[in-house]
Amino acid sequence: MKNIIFLLLITFICSALIADTTVNPGPVSGSWTAAGSPYLIMGNIVVNDGATLSIEPGVEVIFQGTYKLDVLGRIVCTGLPEEMVTFTAADTLNGWSAIRFLNNVAGLNQPSEFFYTNFLYGRSIHGSGGSDMMNYGGAIWADNAGTITISNCMFNRCKTSQDGSAIFARNGTNIIMSDTTVKHCESGFFGGVFVKQGSAQITDCIFLNNHATTFGAALYFYECTDVEVTSCLIVGSTAGAVAGIYSFDSPVSVVNCLFLNNATVTGMGGGMGIIYGTLQITNCTFAGNYSPLNGGAVWLNQLDAPATVTNCIFWNNVPNAFTANSTSYNLAYCSMQTAEGDATNIFGNPIFTNAANGDLTLQPESPCIDAGTPNPDGLGLPMYDLAGLPRIVDGDGNGIVRIDMGCYEWQVPVTTGFIAGRVTDSQNQPLQGANIFIGAVILTTDADGNYSVELEAGNYNLTCVLPDYEPVTVNSVVVIPGETTTVDFVLNPVSNADQIVTPTALSLNNHPNPFRQLTTITFSVDKAGDVCVEIYNLKGQKVRSLLNGNLKAGSYSLDWNGTDANNLQVGTGIYLSRLIQGNKVLTRRIIKL
Repeated sequence: MKNIIFLLLITFICSALIADTTVNPGPVSGSWTAAGSPYLIMGNIVVNDGATLSIEPGVEVIFQGTYKLDVLGRIVCTGLPEEMVTFTAADTLNGWSAIRFLNNVAGLNQPSEFFYTNFLYGRSIHGSGGSDMMNYGGAIWADNAGTITISNCMFNRCKTSQDGSAIFARNGTNIIMSDTTVKHCESGFFGGVFVKQGSAQITDCIFLNNHATTFGAALYFYECTDVEVTSCLIVGSTAGAVAGIYSFDSPVSVVNCLFLNNATVTGMGGGMGIIYGTLQITNCTFAGNYSPLNGGAVWLNQLDAPATVTNCIFWNNVPNAFTANSTSYNLAYCSMQTAEGDATNIFGNPIFTNAANGDLTLQPESPCIDAGTPNPDGLGLPMYDLAGLPRIVDGDGNGIVRIDMGCYEWQVPVTTGFIAGRVTDSQNQPLQGANIFIGAVILTTDADGNYSVELEAGNYNLTCVLPDYEPVTVNSVVVIPGETTTVDFVLNPVSNADQIVTPTALSLNNHPNPFRQLTTITFSVDKAGDVCVEIYNLKGQKVRSLLNGNLKAGSYSLDWNGTDANNLQVGTGIYLSRLIQGNKVLTRRIIKL
């Protein structure tokens, strides 16, 4: 009997720790918060005309069946990098039936926005036939919806019976999408992101391993007024024909993009296919794309004007780079697989760093360095290349700044970074003459308490020392090439040591938990002595030592960035933080997402 009562008590306590909110069918609005998460959707719900649903960081929305969220008003999701909003399904096989926007163009209903939001297992596959809109738009469906902004989001494992495995938008809907990943999505006919008779600005996005039975596994545009695709990776797309980007009768600009290993099953256009409309391709790289017919990289058909292709690289596209039917294209300053175009173009091996492993950056001996157009004005180039490095530099060292061909700009490798900071007392007054020891390097603070040093990339331990003050050590400071790591010190006078409140026991915690990129471990020791803080996996194997030194009694904190002793990211799962002082040991569980 006692065991039964104990188990019931534990069950009650665990249930109390999980705060969930049941959402019944009907209208929704207001704010959904992390305190009420997860939100369990029990039927079709709707944001009515003039209403707004705000979803705050860390909220998980779980559809308990193939239900939909209709939006006649406005929805705003404001996730954060470490606390993303998530839409998902309890049944991942059948999924949920998308967020569906309709006639949201009124000012009160604009704009709907998604920041740091996951869309998982959106599956619009339960409609009654090909014209049923429940078969369109895996995670987002929009008709006459005005502007929808999607930033730092992810669409994963979404699916449709018809078009738009991730997004379907039509009739004046404007899709503004940036820093977003669409991966492993499948459409029964057209498009991962499908935009019809609207407009699209797609920037800094990744399209990875998507599939369409017919055309455009990554992107599909139909009779749009404006299409801009900038700084995107389109990798591993498969489709019946035109695997990467398909466009019909739209003005298309593709800039600073990589098309890698996209393939068709039966038709042309492994990387891209354009029929009618216009096309400008600038500083893009096409490599390893495949078609069993022609146009391994690009297929063109009956364009309104010749396509312009500038500063691009084409290599190892099978069976060829271009096929043009009843139209033409103009090449300028491109690297081609075979001799083609005028004297501004070159052909042959562009000498990538490691094409077999997907690294299409240029090696120092590449003929594509400083071989682009001498005057890039008017090309609409972003400031940075696809790797986030300055777009136009003097790559060959001849004193002339000139753009490279392709989506990556070669730079002299940067191997060093900086550590900089300020040393102050507890009243935030600068301390001059403090020494910072970094291995064999000794620095001295200036009159404002500042110091800085350039170091090779790596991990460093820093100790700050000043006479009459307690020394402070910061371990495992990471120096990243080309970046500055800030390490500030606050020193306490030795004479004030007797005023410090001494903890009465060991303590150990970390926040956030679970974490994705960084968690802060806080701990206290109740007496001076040798202290270790270490990370272990569930097999009892030590992953990393974060601290091994002599500390005075007090409270401390340090960060763990989820790496092991070799600075490699560990996998997701459960780990143990361990605080050791003498014969005392404290252990806490850490969850890495």
